[in-house]
Amino acid sequence: MKTLLTPQQAADYLRVKISTILKWTHFGYIPKIKLGGAVRFDLDELDAWMEKRSTKGRAQLKVSAYESQTQRAIKRPIVLHSD
Repeated sequence: MKTLLTPQQAADYLRVKISTILKWTHFGYIPKIKLGGAVRFDLDELDAWMEKRSTKGRAQLKVSAYESQTQRAIKRPIVLHSD
């Protein structure tokens, strides 16, 4: 069964003002469900929306860059020259 939140509950969950939720809803920025005249928010959809919108912090970007450099170095063939 889906967990549906009211606009106030969604605002509390996302830690934003209710006016922000209403503005996002009006402009179609946030996933919503309309039930008659009521607007509700599916908790799983909100989690997926937040995950999609999240960005990596600097520390994660540095680690990712280091890991990709390491992976490229590992994939390069080692050529030994014998003189």
